[in-house]
Amino acid sequence: MDILLPVELQRDIFELASRNSVEQVFYESVIISSRESGQKFLSLIEAKPPGFFATAVKSLLIAPLLSDDQTAGILTACCGIESLALWGTIYWGQIPDFPHLANQLPLRRLSHRLRPPPAWLSSLTHLDIAFSKPLMFGADGLRRIVDTLQHLHRLTHLALHYFLHPSIVSATTNFPGLQVLVIIFDWPAPIPASLGKRYSFDDRIVVVQRVSSSSSADWEAASPT
Repeated sequence: MDILLPVELQRDIFELASRNSVEQVFYESVIISSRESGQKFLSLIEAKPPGFFATAVKSLLIAPLLSDDQTAGILTACCGIESLALWGTIYWGQIPDFPHLANQLPLRRLSHRLRPPPAWLSSLTHLDIAFSKPLMFGADGLRRIVDTLQHLHRLTHLALHYFLHPSIVSATTNFPGLQVLVIIFDWPAPIPASLGKRYSFDDRIVVVQRVSSSSSADWEAASPT
C-alpha cells in the first residue's frame, strides 16, 4: 500500500533536501578575509551539524593571521579540503598541531606566505609560493627552498613571483615531474620583453601578468571547485 504524505510534510522534506544540496555547493569555496570573518565562520561551524563542513568545503583561503586555536578549529572542521591558502601564517611552527592537521587533509593545492612548505606535503601537485613584496634570500635560504621543493615528488605545477632568484627557476626546471612553471609578474607596467626572453629556453615556463587587483579573487578563480 502506498503511503501518501500530507502536502505540508512533503513540502518540508523537499525544502530541507533542497537547502542541504544548495549549502553543499555554496560552501565549496570559503574565503576568510578578516579575523572577524574567521570568528563568524567558527560560530557557523558550531551551528551546523557535525561533519557538515568536512564534506562541503573543498577550497579554503585564510588571509588574516588567526590564533592557533582558530586556525586549528577551522582546519579540523574542514578536513576534506583539497586546496588551501594560508596567507597570514609566517612560519609553519606557529601552529603546533599544523603538521598533524595537514597530514589528515587530502591537499593537492597550496598557497602559503614566505616560508617554503615542509617535505611532508608529499601529495601536492600544484604549489604557489606567495609573497607580499620582494624579499632577499641568502645562498643558504635559496638552497633550502630548492631542497624542500625537491621532496615534493608529485609536484607538476609551480608558481613563483618574478623577483625570486633565477637560481630557483633554473633548479626547478630540472624536476622530472614538472609540467608547468608559472612566473608571475604583478607590476602594472607591461611585461618586459627581456623577462620573456630570459625564460625562452624552456617551453614549460610561462610568464603571466596578474590582471586582478585582488589576490584572493585570483586564488578563487584558479580553484578546482
